[in-house]
Amino acid sequence: CVDEAFNIAGTIVDEQYKQDLLSAISKGLVESGNAVRSTEVACMIFDEIDRSLTFEHNAKELVKLGAIDQALEAANRISNDCAKRRALIPIQSALEKNGESAKAKEIESIIWSLPFPSEFGSLF
Repeated sequence: CVDEAFNIAGTIVDEQYKQDLLSAISKGLVESGNAVRSTEVACMIFDEIDRSLTFEHNAKELVKLGAIDQALEAANRISNDCAKRRALIPIQSALEKNGESAKAKEIESIIWSLPFPSEFGSLF
């Protein structure tokens, strides 16, 4: 049952749902007395969040340095939709300021295509 849940989690594109599912798996493992495996799952969740935040930070710093292409590369490596959106917004603004409106519009469409967290679903 746990292996099936891992397989399902692996197919989920929305990172928030994936993290929620992995959290539920971790909780279930603790409740069934498998704390070691639960800790492994918790580490997987933390590693993914940490990785996304690192790429988000790097993308924002690269924008400050004017390295837009490198910032886009960093943003494209972010798996968490919210972190990707936060990284792409300053990139889109920088492109707009640099007069690259076509590329800025492309980034804007990517930003709007990213799913919003479920708690904001009723607002959009």
